[in-house]
Amino acid sequence: MLSKVLPLFILICVVFGLEQTSNVGERPAFVNNVNLLSSRVGASVVSYSDQFFAEAENLLNPIAPVFKPQTFTDRGQLMDGWETRRHNPNEYDWVILKLGLRGTISGFMIDTAFFTGNHGPQASIEAIHFDNANPLPEELEKSDKWVEVLPKVDLLPGFINQSQHYFDSLTQDQMWTHLRLKMYPDGGIARFKAFGKVLPDWDNMDPTQEIDLAFVGNGASVVAVSDMYFSSKDNIIMPGRGINMGDGWETKRSRTKGHVDWLIIKLGRAAKKINSLEIDTAHFKGNYPESCIVEVANLSDSQDVASAKWSTLLPRTKLSAHNQHIFDVSVDSVDNALSTSTVTHVKLTIIPDGGVSRLRVRGLFV
Repeated sequence: MLSKVLPLFILICVVFGLEQTSNVGERPAFVNNVNLLSSRVGASVVSYSDQFFAEAENLLNPIAPVFKPQTFTDRGQLMDGWETRRHNPNEYDWVILKLGLRGTISGFMIDTAFFTGNHGPQASIEAIHFDNANPLPEELEKSDKWVEVLPKVDLLPGFINQSQHYFDSLTQDQMWTHLRLKMYPDGGIARFKAFGKVLPDWDNMDPTQEIDLAFVGNGASVVAVSDMYFSSKDNIIMPGRGINMGDGWETKRSRTKGHVDWLIIKLGRAAKKINSLEIDTAHFKGNYPESCIVEVANLSDSQDVASAKWSTLLPRTKLSAHNQHIFDVSVDSVDNALSTSTVTHVKLTIIPDGGVSRLRVRGLFV
């Protein structure tokens, strides 16, 4: 049935100039971790065997793949992914990728979206850790230290509702810096994601220097959220300012009096002092929150956020459109202003709903 419907759908796209976007299927729990292979956090292509039809860097794009029918380059139909030439004489094509942030990996997502007659039918993944932050491509290609973290698996063509393939990593507690994706024997893959936990190099960080403890690169993660209907909770801890309204955290419109939305960030390291907060509403102009509240708590690793006892760090404060709001809190977390000796979690409540691009919590770590 699908084989009959799909050509008609593509014809409609051609006639009306529509773009197809890939599906989002049922996802495992590990996707709540950080995608260490996103270009947004600095992931990059080191080397590859071939990229004749489409560039390997497309694998790292955080935006979902799209298909533009009847759009051609001098090498064929424009494809949003990594695609190699036909008739590979070797067993597989490969690409070596540097993680944007070093860390452990709990699982992978390989998306073949829109590669329907040209997808890579099988894939495997290897990982490696290099102390040298930027090893030469030749060092990586020739190294015998690669560890298989996903044996050869089958991939389906990139039709709607079957393109996203999720796999657990064989090794989930070892730190990695690079991955090698093998595609058997050739073809195309749209996106490649590696979900895990960031492991900052705390030994080489000065505890007397202020840092953003709510930054993903410093190990922060969003552990709970009330709603993220329009855009992901994880955008709020990403580097830089948001590039557009979709690059932030946005909730649906509320219709109930007294409604609030909230999210909770686990800081990358416990804070002994918090100096300032930044709440950035970049690109949110008709949908920014009217106001916000920021609270803090100290939780052990075994405690759930539902049991947290919150202390107010920033009382209800009005926000404005498309603006970086900087608040000087200058509070030692051992002061009486807070009921906790250190701060491990920060809760942002927005009233009544809306969008926030970034939250920064600048201070000193324990």
